[in-house]
Amino acid sequence: MGVAPEQRGMFAAALGDYRGWLLIPGVLGVLLFARLFGRIGWVSRWPLAVIIGVYAGLKTTGFAQGDFVAQVQATLQPVLLKTPWETVSVIVFTIGLMASLMFFFFSREHRGTLGVVSRIGMYFLMVGFGAGYGYTVMSRISLLIGRLQFLLENWLGRR
Repeated sequence: MGVAPEQRGMFAAALGDYRGWLLIPGVLGVLLFARLFGRIGWVSRWPLAVIIGVYAGLKTTGFAQGDFVAQVQATLQPVLLKTPWETVSVIVFTIGLMASLMFFFFSREHRGTLGVVSRIGMYFLMVGFGAGYGYTVMSRISLLIGRLQFLLENWLGRR
C-alpha cells in the first residue's frame, strides 16, 4: 500500500516526519531578534506572547494538580472524629475557612450578616498571619542563639 504524493514530504506528520513543523519555532526564534531593529521591533512581541502563553498553560495544569487539589483535599475532612477535641478543631477550621473566604467576597458590600462573617474571617486571617510571622521570628532567634553558642563555646572556648 503506497502513500499518496501529497502526503509525503516535510509536513507528513501522519507518517512520523515532523521536520517541517520545526519551521514554526525557528521563525518565532528569529522574530525575537526583531527587537534589535527599531522600526520592526514590535514584531518581537508575537513570539514572546507565544512563549509566555505556552509556559503559563503548562504550569497552570501542573500547579492545579500539585498544589490546588492537595489543598482542597486537606480542607475536606470528616467532621466527627475520634475525640471531641479533634471534632471541635475541624469545626473551628471550617468556620475560619468559610469566614476567611467571605472576607474576600467583594461582590456585595460587607453589611449585615456578610459584614459580621467577613469581620470574623479578618480575625482568623490576622491570627494566622501573626502566628506565621511569630514562627519566622522565633526560628531566626533560634538560629542566632545557635550561632552565638558556637562562637562562645567552640570558637572562644568559654563555658
